[in-house]
Amino acid sequence: MHITDVQKFLKCPRLYQLSLKDEYKPFPYFNINIKTTDSLIKKLGIYNYYEGVPNENNEDTFDAFKRFEWLINARFVYRGLRIKIPFINKVKNGYDIYFSLLNLNPTNNDSNNISWCISVLKRLNISINNIYIIHLNPAYKREGELDDQQLWTITDSFYTPTGKQGQNIKEYIEENLFNVDASLDALLHFDSDDISYNRSSKCTSKNKCKYYDICFPEEKNLPTDSILKLVGSQHKYEMYEDGIKYLSQVDMLKIEGTKQQYAQVMASKLGGLYYDKLALNNWLTSNSKFPISFIDFEWDLYAIPPYDGMSPLEVLPFQYSIHVYQEDGQVSHYEYIGDGDCRKEFVANLLKDLPKSGT
Repeated sequence: MHITDVQKFLKCPRLYQLSLKDEYKPFPYFNINIKTTDSLIKKLGIYNYYEGVPNENNEDTFDAFKRFEWLINARFVYRGLRIKIPFINKVKNGYDIYFSLLNLNPTNNDSNNISWCISVLKRLNISINNIYIIHLNPAYKREGELDDQQLWTITDSFYTPTGKQGQNIKEYIEENLFNVDASLDALLHFDSDDISYNRSSKCTSKNKCKYYDICFPEEKNLPTDSILKLVGSQHKYEMYEDGIKYLSQVDMLKIEGTKQQYAQVMASKLGGLYYDKLALNNWLTSNSKFPISFIDFEWDLYAIPPYDGMSPLEVLPFQYSIHVYQEDGQVSHYEYIGDGDCRKEFVANLLKDLPKSGT
Protein backbone atom coordinates (compact mmCIF):
# COMPACT_ATOMS: atom_id res chain seq x y z
CA MET A 1 0.00 0.00 0.00
CA HIS A 2 0.97 3.61 -0.52
CA ILE A 3 -0.14 6.78 1.20
CA THR A 4 -2.61 7.55 -1.59
CA ASP A 5 -4.33 4.20 -0.93
CA VAL A 6 -4.88 5.06 2.74
CA GLN A 7 -6.03 8.57 1.87
CA LYS A 8 -8.59 7.21 -0.57
CA PHE A 9 -9.84 4.68 1.97
CA LEU A 10 -10.26 7.29 4.69
CA LYS A 11 -12.18 9.51 2.30
CA CYS A 12 -14.40 6.67 1.09
CA PRO A 13 -13.89 2.86 1.18
CA ARG A 14 -15.81 2.59 -2.08
CA LEU A 15 -13.38 5.05 -3.71
CA TYR A 16 -10.46 2.91 -2.51
CA GLN A 17 -12.08 -0.31 -3.74
CA LEU A 18 -12.82 1.04 -7.23
CA SER A 19 -9.37 2.63 -7.57
CA LEU A 20 -7.68 -0.78 -7.12
CA LYS A 21 -9.12 -1.87 -10.47
CA ASP A 22 -8.41 1.41 -12.25
CA GLU A 23 -5.41 1.36 -14.58
CA TYR A 24 -5.77 5.05 -15.52
CA LYS A 25 -2.59 7.08 -15.12
CA PRO A 26 -3.17 10.82 -14.62
CA PHE A 27 -1.63 13.11 -17.20
CA PRO A 28 1.04 15.38 -15.67
CA TYR A 29 -0.16 18.90 -14.97
CA PHE A 30 3.07 20.44 -16.18
CA ASN A 31 6.11 19.67 -18.30
CA ILE A 32 9.18 18.44 -16.41
CA ASN A 33 12.05 18.72 -18.87
CA ILE A 34 14.97 17.67 -16.63
CA LYS A 35 15.62 14.96 -14.05
CA THR A 36 14.84 16.93 -10.90
CA THR A 37 16.69 14.53 -8.58
CA ASP A 38 19.99 15.29 -10.33
CA SER A 39 19.37 19.03 -9.99
CA LEU A 40 18.48 18.69 -6.30
CA ILE A 41 21.65 16.66 -5.65
CA LYS A 42 23.65 19.59 -6.99
CA LYS A 43 21.68 22.04 -4.88
CA LEU A 44 22.36 20.07 -1.70
CA GLY A 45 26.01 19.45 -2.62
CA ILE A 46 25.72 15.67 -2.26
CA TYR A 47 28.57 13.53 -3.57
CA ASN A 48 28.46 10.23 -1.72
CA TYR A 49 25.00 8.78 -1.23
CA TYR A 50 22.81 5.70 -1.30
CA GLU A 51 19.78 5.67 -3.59
CA GLY A 52 16.86 3.44 -2.76
CA VAL A 53 15.10 1.21 -5.28
CA PRO A 54 11.42 0.21 -5.59
CA ASN A 55 10.14 -2.52 -3.24
CA GLU A 56 13.23 -2.28 -1.02
CA ASN A 57 12.82 -3.60 2.52
CA ASN A 58 13.65 -1.86 5.80
CA GLU A 59 16.75 -3.98 6.41
CA ASP A 60 18.45 -2.67 3.27
CA THR A 61 17.53 0.92 4.11
CA PHE A 62 18.75 0.70 7.72
CA ASP A 63 21.95 -0.95 6.53
CA ALA A 64 22.49 2.01 4.20
CA PHE A 65 22.14 4.32 7.22
CA LYS A 66 25.32 2.78 8.62
CA ARG A 67 27.35 3.34 5.47
CA PHE A 68 26.18 6.66 4.04
CA GLU A 69 25.47 10.16 5.33
CA TRP A 70 22.90 10.79 2.60
CA LEU A 71 20.03 8.57 1.46
CA ILE A 72 18.06 9.51 -1.65
CA ASN A 73 14.56 8.12 -2.34
CA ALA A 74 14.88 5.84 0.67
CA ARG A 75 12.07 3.31 1.03
CA PHE A 76 10.42 2.34 4.31
CA VAL A 77 7.63 -0.11 5.11
CA TYR A 78 5.35 -0.11 8.14
CA ARG A 79 2.59 -2.73 8.37
CA GLY A 80 2.45 -2.95 4.59
CA LEU A 81 2.39 0.81 4.06
CA ARG A 82 5.28 1.88 1.81
CA ILE A 83 6.71 5.40 1.80
CA LYS A 84 9.56 7.12 -0.04
CA ILE A 85 11.62 9.95 1.45
CA PRO A 86 13.36 12.16 -1.14
CA PHE A 87 16.45 13.07 0.93
CA ILE A 88 17.72 12.04 4.37
CA ASN A 89 20.91 13.43 5.89
CA LYS A 90 22.57 11.88 8.94
CA VAL A 91 23.44 14.62 11.46
CA LYS A 92 24.65 14.72 15.07
CA ASN A 93 21.22 14.62 16.69
CA GLY A 94 19.51 12.23 14.31
CA TYR A 95 18.39 12.84 10.73
CA ASP A 96 17.40 15.86 8.70
CA ILE A 97 14.54 15.09 6.32
CA TYR A 98 14.11 16.93 3.01
CA PHE A 99 10.94 16.85 0.95
CA SER A 100 10.95 18.26 -2.59
CA LEU A 101 7.93 20.08 -4.03
CA LEU A 102 7.44 21.52 -7.51
CA ASN A 103 5.85 24.51 -5.89
CA LEU A 104 6.74 28.19 -5.53
CA ASN A 105 5.51 28.91 -1.99
CA PRO A 106 4.47 25.74 -0.13
CA THR A 107 1.88 26.33 2.58
CA ASN A 108 0.60 24.04 5.31
CA ASN A 109 -1.98 22.86 2.76
CA ASP A 110 0.91 20.92 1.20
CA SER A 111 1.61 19.07 4.45
CA ASN A 112 -0.62 16.02 4.06
CA ASN A 113 1.88 13.60 2.50
CA ILE A 114 4.68 14.97 4.67
CA SER A 115 2.62 14.29 7.81
CA TRP A 116 1.99 10.71 6.73
CA CYS A 117 5.67 10.10 6.01
CA ILE A 118 6.82 11.57 9.33
CA SER A 119 4.16 9.58 11.19
CA VAL A 120 5.57 6.38 9.67
CA LEU A 121 9.20 7.32 10.40
CA LYS A 122 8.34 7.96 14.03
CA ARG A 123 6.78 4.51 14.33
CA LEU A 124 10.02 3.09 12.94
CA ASN A 125 11.88 4.93 15.75
CA ILE A 126 13.83 7.19 13.40
CA SER A 127 15.04 10.26 15.29
CA ILE A 128 14.13 13.37 13.29
CA ASN A 129 16.27 16.45 13.87
CA ASN A 130 14.65 18.86 11.39
CA ILE A 131 12.31 18.85 8.40
CA TYR A 132 12.94 20.92 5.28
CA ILE A 133 11.16 21.53 2.00
CA ILE A 134 13.11 22.20 -1.20
CA HIS A 135 10.92 24.14 -3.62
CA LEU A 136 11.22 26.16 -6.81
CA ASN A 137 12.51 29.69 -6.37
CA PRO A 138 9.88 32.18 -7.68
CA ALA A 139 12.57 34.89 -8.10
CA TYR A 140 14.79 32.80 -10.39
CA LYS A 141 14.98 33.72 -14.07
CA ARG A 142 17.03 31.60 -16.40
CA GLU A 143 19.93 33.21 -18.24
CA GLY A 144 22.16 30.72 -20.07
CA GLU A 145 22.86 27.37 -18.38
CA LEU A 146 20.43 26.23 -15.70
CA ASP A 147 21.67 27.39 -12.27
CA ASP A 148 20.76 24.59 -9.84
CA GLN A 149 21.71 26.72 -6.83
CA GLN A 150 19.38 29.58 -7.77
CA LEU A 151 16.62 27.36 -9.13
CA TRP A 152 15.74 25.88 -5.73
CA THR A 153 15.04 27.31 -2.27
CA ILE A 154 15.36 25.39 1.01
CA THR A 155 13.03 26.34 3.84
CA ASP A 156 12.26 25.02 7.33
CA SER A 157 8.98 26.96 7.43
CA PHE A 158 5.77 26.95 5.47
CA TYR A 159 4.68 30.17 3.78
CA THR A 160 1.52 32.16 4.33
CA PRO A 161 -0.85 32.61 1.34
CA THR A 162 0.80 36.00 0.74
CA GLY A 163 4.26 34.42 0.52
CA LYS A 164 5.57 35.44 3.94
CA GLN A 165 7.31 33.07 6.36
CA GLY A 166 4.80 31.01 8.33
CA GLN A 167 4.93 28.23 10.90
CA ASN A 168 7.98 25.99 11.32
CA ILE A 169 7.46 22.78 9.31
CA LYS A 170 8.55 20.37 12.05
CA GLU A 171 6.38 22.06 14.67
CA TYR A 172 3.34 22.06 12.39
CA ILE A 173 3.82 18.43 11.35
CA GLU A 174 4.23 17.22 14.94
CA GLU A 175 0.98 18.99 15.81
CA ASN A 176 -0.77 17.25 12.91
CA LEU A 177 0.56 13.68 12.90
CA PHE A 178 -1.76 10.93 11.69
CA ASN A 179 -2.88 7.93 13.71
CA VAL A 180 -1.29 5.50 11.29
CA ASP A 181 -2.15 2.36 13.27
CA ALA A 182 -5.84 3.17 13.57
CA SER A 183 -6.04 3.97 9.84
CA LEU A 184 -4.23 0.77 8.87
CA ASP A 185 -6.37 -1.31 11.24
CA ALA A 186 -9.49 -0.03 9.50
CA LEU A 187 -8.07 -0.56 6.03
CA LEU A 188 -6.60 -4.01 6.61
CA HIS A 189 -9.74 -5.39 8.22
CA PHE A 190 -12.53 -3.90 6.14
CA ASP A 191 -14.80 -6.27 4.21
CA SER A 192 -14.77 -5.28 0.52
CA ASP A 193 -17.96 -7.32 -0.03
CA ASP A 194 -19.87 -5.38 2.62
CA ILE A 195 -19.34 -1.74 1.73
CA SER A 196 -22.25 0.54 2.47
CA TYR A 197 -21.97 3.95 0.89
CA ASN A 198 -24.17 6.98 0.86
CA ARG A 199 -24.10 10.12 -1.20
CA SER A 200 -22.37 12.93 0.69
CA SER A 201 -20.53 16.19 0.14
CA LYS A 202 -17.32 14.16 -0.23
CA CYS A 203 -18.69 12.82 -3.49
CA THR A 204 -18.96 16.22 -5.11
CA SER A 205 -16.71 18.59 -3.13
CA LYS A 206 -14.23 20.51 -5.31
CA ASN A 207 -14.31 18.04 -8.21
CA LYS A 208 -16.96 15.35 -8.51
CA CYS A 209 -15.55 11.89 -7.75
CA LYS A 210 -14.51 10.10 -10.95
CA TYR A 211 -16.55 7.06 -9.86
CA TYR A 212 -19.70 9.03 -9.02
CA ASP A 213 -21.67 7.68 -12.00
CA ILE A 214 -20.71 4.12 -11.05
CA CYS A 215 -22.03 4.54 -7.51
CA PHE A 216 -25.16 6.47 -8.51
CA PRO A 217 -25.99 5.43 -12.10
CA GLU A 218 -29.61 6.50 -11.72
CA GLU A 219 -28.56 10.15 -11.77
CA LYS A 220 -27.36 9.86 -15.36
CA ASN A 221 -30.95 9.92 -16.54
CA LEU A 222 -32.15 12.79 -14.38
CA PRO A 223 -33.89 15.68 -16.18
CA THR A 224 -31.73 18.78 -16.69
CA ASP A 225 -33.90 20.76 -14.25
CA SER A 226 -33.55 18.21 -11.44
CA ILE A 227 -32.82 19.74 -8.05
CA LEU A 228 -29.72 17.50 -7.98
CA LYS A 229 -28.28 19.59 -10.84
CA LEU A 230 -28.11 22.68 -8.60
CA VAL A 231 -24.47 23.79 -8.57
CA GLY A 232 -22.59 24.55 -5.35
CA SER A 233 -25.47 23.45 -3.12
CA GLN A 234 -24.99 21.89 0.31
CA HIS A 235 -28.68 21.09 0.74
CA LYS A 236 -29.82 19.74 -2.63
CA TYR A 237 -29.91 16.11 -1.43
CA GLU A 238 -31.80 17.16 1.67
CA MET A 239 -34.35 18.96 -0.52
CA TYR A 240 -34.54 15.94 -2.82
CA GLU A 241 -35.35 13.66 0.14
CA ASP A 242 -38.03 16.17 1.21
CA GLY A 243 -39.78 15.72 -2.12
CA ILE A 244 -38.40 18.74 -3.98
CA LYS A 245 -37.51 17.22 -7.34
CA TYR A 246 -37.15 20.22 -9.67
CA LEU A 247 -35.24 23.49 -9.63
CA SER A 248 -38.49 25.44 -10.00
CA GLN A 249 -39.59 24.06 -6.60
CA VAL A 250 -36.39 25.02 -4.77
CA ASP A 251 -36.59 26.08 -1.12
CA MET A 252 -35.10 29.58 -1.31
CA LEU A 253 -34.04 29.36 2.35
CA LYS A 254 -31.80 26.40 1.54
CA ILE A 255 -29.72 27.78 -1.31
CA GLU A 256 -26.54 29.81 -1.16
CA GLY A 257 -27.88 32.37 -3.61
CA THR A 258 -25.08 32.45 -6.16
CA LYS A 259 -25.56 33.91 -9.64
CA GLN A 260 -25.37 30.44 -11.17
CA GLN A 261 -28.01 29.06 -8.81
CA TYR A 262 -30.32 32.01 -9.49
CA ALA A 263 -29.97 31.53 -13.24
CA GLN A 264 -30.71 27.79 -12.92
CA VAL A 265 -33.81 28.36 -10.81
CA MET A 266 -35.13 31.13 -13.06
CA ALA A 267 -34.51 29.04 -16.19
CA SER A 268 -36.54 26.22 -14.66
CA LYS A 269 -39.37 28.60 -13.74
CA LEU A 270 -39.36 30.17 -17.22
CA GLY A 271 -39.47 26.94 -19.21
CA GLY A 272 -35.75 26.43 -19.82
CA LEU A 273 -34.28 29.84 -20.68
CA TYR A 274 -33.04 32.68 -18.50
CA TYR A 275 -30.65 35.48 -19.33
CA ASP A 276 -29.78 38.87 -17.88
CA LYS A 277 -31.06 41.10 -20.68
CA LEU A 278 -29.55 44.33 -19.35
CA ALA A 279 -26.11 42.81 -18.71
CA LEU A 280 -26.09 41.08 -22.09
CA ASN A 281 -27.11 44.28 -23.87
CA ASN A 282 -24.34 46.25 -22.10
CA TRP A 283 -21.79 43.60 -23.03
CA LEU A 284 -22.84 43.53 -26.69
CA THR A 285 -22.81 47.33 -26.87
CA SER A 286 -19.24 47.52 -25.58
CA ASN A 287 -18.00 44.55 -27.64
CA SER A 288 -19.57 44.96 -31.03
CA LYS A 289 -17.10 47.05 -33.03
CA PHE A 290 -16.25 45.18 -36.24
CA PRO A 291 -14.18 43.30 -37.14
CA ILE A 292 -14.67 40.98 -34.17
CA SER A 293 -11.78 38.55 -33.52
CA PHE A 294 -12.13 35.32 -31.57
CA ILE A 295 -8.78 33.95 -30.32
CA ASP A 296 -7.95 30.57 -28.77
CA PHE A 297 -4.50 29.80 -27.32
CA GLU A 298 -2.69 26.62 -26.35
CA TRP A 299 0.34 26.62 -24.07
CA ASP A 300 2.65 24.36 -22.09
CA LEU A 301 3.47 24.88 -18.42
CA TYR A 302 7.12 24.22 -17.53
CA ALA A 303 8.14 23.42 -13.96
CA ILE A 304 11.79 24.09 -14.83
CA PRO A 305 12.39 27.08 -17.16
CA PRO A 306 13.74 25.66 -20.45
CA TYR A 307 14.70 28.96 -22.13
CA ASP A 308 16.32 32.27 -21.24
CA GLY A 309 14.08 34.82 -19.61
CA MET A 310 11.67 32.21 -18.21
CA SER A 311 10.99 31.51 -14.53
CA PRO A 312 9.82 28.31 -12.77
CA LEU A 313 6.22 27.28 -13.47
CA GLU A 314 5.88 29.73 -16.35
CA VAL A 315 3.73 29.09 -19.40
CA LEU A 316 4.99 29.09 -22.97
CA PRO A 317 2.24 29.70 -25.58
CA PHE A 318 2.92 27.82 -28.80
CA GLN A 319 -0.35 27.83 -30.77
CA TYR A 320 -3.24 30.10 -31.60
CA SER A 321 -6.32 30.08 -33.79
CA ILE A 322 -8.11 33.30 -34.82
CA HIS A 323 -11.49 33.75 -36.50
CA VAL A 324 -12.17 37.31 -37.69
CA TYR A 325 -15.79 38.25 -38.40
CA GLN A 326 -16.52 41.25 -40.67
CA GLU A 327 -19.74 43.24 -40.48
CA ASP A 328 -20.85 41.90 -43.89
CA GLY A 329 -20.65 38.31 -42.58
CA GLN A 330 -17.30 37.40 -44.12
CA VAL A 331 -15.07 35.22 -41.90
CA SER A 332 -11.28 34.87 -42.08
CA HIS A 333 -9.23 32.26 -40.23
CA TYR A 334 -5.57 32.48 -39.17
CA GLU A 335 -3.50 29.98 -37.23
CA TYR A 336 -0.01 29.40 -35.92
CA ILE A 337 1.78 26.50 -34.25
CA GLY A 338 5.38 26.69 -33.11
CA ASP A 339 8.05 24.37 -31.80
CA GLY A 340 10.77 24.92 -29.20
CA ASP A 341 11.39 28.49 -28.10
CA CYS A 342 8.87 30.10 -30.44
CA ARG A 343 7.95 33.09 -28.28
CA LYS A 344 9.22 35.84 -30.57
CA GLU A 345 7.84 34.18 -33.70
CA PHE A 346 4.53 33.59 -31.91
CA VAL A 347 4.13 37.28 -31.03
CA ALA A 348 5.25 38.47 -34.47
CA ASN A 349 2.69 36.27 -36.21
CA LEU A 350 -0.04 37.22 -33.75
CA LEU A 351 0.52 40.93 -34.43
CA LYS A 352 0.47 40.27 -38.16
CA ASP A 353 -2.74 38.21 -38.12
CA LEU A 354 -4.81 40.38 -35.75
CA PRO A 355 -6.77 43.25 -37.34
CA LYS A 356 -5.50 46.74 -36.44
CA SER A 357 -8.96 47.74 -35.19
CA GLY A 358 -12.19 46.22 -33.97
CA THR A 359 -13.00 44.05 -30.98
